[in-house]
Amino acid sequence: MDEVAAANKNQEVKKCSPSLIQSFSNMFKRRNSVASEVSGISEVDLNIRKSKSQYQVLSTLKQLFEMSDLSKHLIKNLQTTINVLTD
Repeated sequence: MDEVAAANKNQEVKKCSPSLIQSFSNMFKRRNSVASEVSGISEVDLNIRKSKSQYQVLSTLKQLFEMSDLSKHLIKNLQTTINVLTD
């Protein structure tokens, strides 16, 4: 009788062990998947920030150029530059 109980207990332990191992395995897989997704999101966020920063710099330069006299007299300023270079 004790042998039967011990055999049943061993079978139950064997049944639980693979599912327990499988549970941990699944948990680690999910953790790695989430870590990978977070890493991807961080990279996208960084690229968006860089693009936004580049856009702001270009917008500022465009505004400065438009406000300057250079944009109003391009040909005149070009001729002056050519004259300076050829002298």
